[in-house]
Amino acid sequence: MGLFGVSKEKKPCACCGKPLGMLNGDIILADGEICFDCWKNAGFGISTLGAGKYTLAQLAEHRKETEAKQAEEALKKKEAEEELARLKSVVPEKTIGPVAFNDTEGVVKVSFSNMFEPDQYFRYRQILDFELLQDGESIAKSKGGLGSAVVGGVLLGPAGLVAGAVLGGKKTKTKNVCTSMKIKITLRDNNPDAIYVDLITKETKCDSWTYKSAAKQAQNILSALQVAADKAAAETAAQPVVVNTAVPSAADELIKYKQLLDAGAITQEEFDTKKKQLLGL
Repeated sequence: MGLFGVSKEKKPCACCGKPLGMLNGDIILADGEICFDCWKNAGFGISTLGAGKYTLAQLAEHRKETEAKQAEEALKKKEAEEELARLKSVVPEKTIGPVAFNDTEGVVKVSFSNMFEPDQYFRYRQILDFELLQDGESIAKSKGGLGSAVVGGVLLGPAGLVAGAVLGGKKTKTKNVCTSMKIKITLRDNNPDAIYVDLITKETKCDSWTYKSAAKQAQNILSALQVAADKAAAETAAQPVVVNTAVPSAADELIKYKQLLDAGAITQEEFDTKKKQLLGL
């Protein structure tokens, strides 16, 4: 049994009515024949072709589910774009090297020296964890040691003290040269889920002004990140418990109107109008 072929009678597609044949394809279902465009629009691909496996009713159901999923993805993309625009409009209140903070709005901006790498923005509440990495080794983390190693001020001092910071009672080996110093910020609900802030990217002597400046900057950034994370945690804890009175999302509303359309309660025109309204098109 073939999936594609030239229809001698040029039968119309059971979905859209286009004549089947070489150009439009001819996919044979259990109870009819459709064109390849209708097959694709229902969310299927070449890898899912199977002669006689589906009925027209199953195809219509799958298409409805696909449209709802596509609408939900479009809404998420639109919401992400709007959120990014809001974050970009926030003016920094405090800038520490490549990292800027706005305590009022709870927003962080990270800039990069590479002009082809876009600035990254995130909210205080997205901060999951952060740590200082020197030559690939973790020197200070936001969990278990940050308070004593960074906020307490022992991060700085004699040359190379960052490499010899005391964490959990264990002292790392002090080095005379540093080739890499960066801060890793791990985020929740973000893409990417980790952002790296480079402070030293080439071989630098630990008794040099460059190293000491980077170490000072690292301490200030880590301290500011800790304050930001604590502020977000305090605000979350202070929020009242909300009873389940959530307003339906635009995706939920779209699915509801799609069901009304399928049931014949509203016209295609009414559905299209509501869809544009919900998507903000």
